Amino acid sequence: MHFKKAKICGHHIIKNSGWFEFHPHLTIFAGRCGSGKTSLLRGLQSINPHPLQEYDNPFTTYPDFFFSRGHKRKINPHKKTAALAIFTCSDDLRNKLAEIDPILIETDKIEVGRRIDWSRWTNFIEIASSTRWSEISPAFTTLAHSITDKSALTGFRTESPHISNLAATERIRGESMHSLANWLLAIQPHLGAEDIDLSSTTLDSVYRHQRFQAAKKVLTAQLPSLLYLASDLLLKEHFSVKRLLAQRQSLPSTIEESTQYCLAHHLIDLDSTLAPERIRNLVDDVNKKLQTFSPDTTARLSHSLQDDSLTFYQKSLTGQELPLNQARYPFRWLVTLCLFLQTATKDTTPETILLLDEPEKDLGHTNLYEFNAFIRNLSQQITIFWATGSSEIVKTAGMDMIRLLVASDNESGTSIRPILKRQEIDAVLAEKH
Repeated sequence: MHFKKAKICGHHIIKNSGWFEFHPHLTIFAGRCGSGKTSLLRGLQSINPHPLQEYDNPFTTYPDFFFSRGHKRKINPHKKTAALAIFTCSDDLRNKLAEIDPILIETDKIEVGRRIDWSRWTNFIEIASSTRWSEISPAFTTLAHSITDKSALTGFRTESPHISNLAATERIRGESMHSLANWLLAIQPHLGAEDIDLSSTTLDSVYRHQRFQAAKKVLTAQLPSLLYLASDLLLKEHFSVKRLLAQRQSLPSTIEESTQYCLAHHLIDLDSTLAPERIRNLVDDVNKKLQTFSPDTTARLSHSLQDDSLTFYQKSLTGQELPLNQARYPFRWLVTLCLFLQTATKDTTPETILLLDEPEKDLGHTNLYEFNAFIRNLSQQITIFWATGSSEIVKTAGMDMIRLLVASDNESGTSIRPILKRQEIDAVLAEKH
């Protein structure tokens, strides 16, 4: 599946971003401080958070009211969609969906929305996921008149008397779906041969919602997951072995625990014991990825395990080891990204999209060049969204990669759009705040 475009709305900064599309490899979201870059990334992440971060709801700070044309209106968290995305459907997924319902062979785009209360909805664009009563009521009338044994009608009327009161626009699902299906199955022995086909096609329409629910489960398992990273979520120097063992038994409850859980996922055996060889293998894998995506980086990751403490170091070519919390920020960023790649690039998992929140804030000019080169190489393997306020980063990006966060004086707040001229970026990033 390909993440094609999205829209963020409801936040006090980004009230309605409008639709914006993505570059297939690296999308740069450029905006000054306070323009809503973090809100944008966390909103995008909510569409389908990586399992390491799926219990962190970024919408808890959303306002309870919004103003429209001078009127104050209360927001219903159960109905208000805060993030909306459109994915294109791959041929492989389309074929899997068509096995559930043949009409889904026509699936081209899929719409996914996340509400403020953290509930999510999914639509197959231009394909209704349930049948309206008006579409099948004529068939029920025809079948009722064709029944050879009129006593079969009694079950229909007594079992579900509300069916005769269904509104024309009402969707057939839940109780009405089961009641209509039971009636159709009950009358089939009393129909003539010429009405059996009508009964079968009508039953197929009644069960459409049930089939589409099954299709949506298949779809959900294929959605790309989004992993959010910021400077305060990087790999730390020390880890408690006891905490790692405990973390293996549960999912992270906050976004800050995601790095710890990722380590536990890779280092703890199924029998809940810390395996030293797994630590060595993980460190080796991280170093191989460092060499692949950042060949100019000479430092490597090393570790020590003593008593209840697992410690990571930056090791130079001369063999000198520096505690990770004292290492240069590019190295901490690089090893953290390589650590998460261990989870993100497994063949058994859907695609992972990385969301990087202003990693350049703690990097000097030389380190920024190194980090930028690493990200460019990495983006050929995994899709990356990079939110930045740095003109240096923007200058090295192609115009088709950049989406500009522009504050507006109207009710929509910050909008997100592609740029026409490079001068536009300079003007926005130079604005005072």
